[in-house]
Amino acid sequence: MVPAMAETPDTAALARRWLDLWEDELAAFATDHGLAGPLAGLLAAFARFVPAGRADSGDGGPATPPRPAAASPASGDGAGGLDQFAHRLDALELRLARLERAGKSAAAKACPAKSRPRAKKRGKPAGK
Repeated sequence: MVPAMAETPDTAALARRWLDLWEDELAAFATDHGLAGPLAGLLAAFARFVPAGRADSGDGGPATPPRPAAASPASGDGAGGLDQFAHRLDALELRLARLERAGKSAAAKACPAKSRPRAKKRGKPAGK
């Protein structure tokens, strides 16, 4: 048996919180370009089960007028900025590699290998 609740929950507040949660989730879906294609396919699959011209609520009430067609998707795939960013990042990596090579050769000229102190070899510890 389930124990009785101490106080009655505020169903209106719970409904608002639930709707807020789903609004946040749907907003996140809308901004995720990776989900646009799969979501469009899912909606198209569901649309096959709705008879053409049927826009009523399914409860026998009056039919609502059909909605206008959805807007076409934005031009491009949304990754144009990422392509440009990747190109600039590659160029920076090449510049950095050249600077590192130039720095190493300048350091080698300033401090030849002969003048570097060598590490002393350590012998075996006493008693072993």
